[in-house]
Amino acid sequence: MLCEKYGLKKQIMPESLKIMESYQWPGNVRELKNIIEFLVVSTSVPFITPRDLPEHIRDNWKLEIPQESFRDETSDNNLLSTNNLNLKEAMAQFESQMILNALQSSQSLRKAAIKLDIDHANLIRRMKRLGIQFSYKR
Repeated sequence: MLCEKYGLKKQIMPESLKIMESYQWPGNVRELKNIIEFLVVSTSVPFITPRDLPEHIRDNWKLEIPQESFRDETSDNNLLSTNNLNLKEAMAQFESQMILNALQSSQSLRKAAIKLDIDHANLIRRMKRLGIQFSYKR
C-alpha cells in the first residue's frame, strides 16, 4: 500500500522482520505504520535490511539490561567499553547508561530528570527512543 502510494518497490528482508517482531512497539500500530512509511521513503535500495531500521528498534535488545557492557564504576573515569561500536552506537550506549544510573539513584522519574539536567518529558522521550523500561518499586 505504501509502496504504491509513493510509486516505489521495497521489500523488508526476513532479518529486519525478525527484529521488528521482537520489538515491544510502545506506540502500538501507529508507531509501526510510521516506521514502515519512514523505511519505504528513506531507503535508497529496494531491500530494507536491519541496518536501515531505526537505532532504537535495531539495538533494543542491547539496551534492556546493558550492565555487562559497561565497566565497573571505579575504573578509568567510568568510561564505556566501546569495542566494535560506531559513534552513534557508542553515544546511545553512553546515554543509556547515564539514564539508567540516574533512574537507579533517584526516587522518581522527575528526580532522575533533574539529576540529568533535562525536563521530565525529555527523559521519557529519550527512554522510549533508547528502549529503556524502568519502574520504581513502591
